[in-house]
Amino acid sequence: MKNLHTLLTIITFSALTLTGCSSVNSTSTQPETTSPSNISATTSTDSPSVAPAGAIGEAVENNGVTLTVHSATTSPTLSRNRSNYRQGSGYETYTDVPADQGGQYLLVKTAVKNTGTAPMDLTCSMPIHIVAFDKQDRTFSTVEKLYEIQDNPECNKQLQPGFSAEMTYAYMVPKDAQISGVAFRSMLVQDSDEYRAVRL
Repeated sequence: MKNLHTLLTIITFSALTLTGCSSVNSTSTQPETTSPSNISATTSTDSPSVAPAGAIGEAVENNGVTLTVHSATTSPTLSRNRSNYRQGSGYETYTDVPADQGGQYLLVKTAVKNTGTAPMDLTCSMPIHIVAFDKQDRTFSTVEKLYEIQDNPECNKQLQPGFSAEMTYAYMVPKDAQISGVAFRSMLVQDSDEYRAVRL
């Protein structure tokens, strides 16, 4: 986690020195974005695995995974399929699950492309470790059972090399958290701890 901490520190510092940067806006239906031209290309000299941050709408590649963040929004509830019927069966139903007291859900909609050499199960095998982080340098893990989120791939559905899938990552975050971005690393490469970040 040292390289992730270094990466977040760099991004947080860069955000403080840039003008016009913004974080996720919970009252807006459209998330604010930071243009690629405003992203700092700073890298750490003592941590070669730290890479520059990407931006919303930009494809970011990391060891066999290419992630493109489409949007980031917050919501007091998360719609989940808890009916024990698979999506598309015609029998599934969705329940709005409220966030914990004092919290809200951060919903990060992405496209994931498998640029590696083997299939990956996006929702149950965790081929990608992806965390959200805020301006206080805190990291947040995804909620469990990502396959319950509407339009996410089913558990054990294999994304084959060369193909893409839409994927929503959900996080429980404090209402007052100022989310800066997400950082991810590929779990497909052994002993790789290189994180790539996307500023929100």
